[in-house]
Amino acid sequence: MAHGLKIVKTPLPVIAWQRVTNHLTGYAASGISIIAIMVFSSKVTGVDNIS
Repeated sequence: MAHGLKIVKTPLPVIAWQRVTNHLTGYAASGISIIAIMVFSSKVTGVDNIS
């Protein structure tokens, strides 16, 4: 009984934490892609754009 209730009822902090981690992973993925594009463009043009 208790195990079933634990599965059905998810605490709000857990939901909030999952949303935060989803946002953080999204920001990290976009940041990594931007850095990769900057590095790639700097290698193609031969100019170091990252300061």
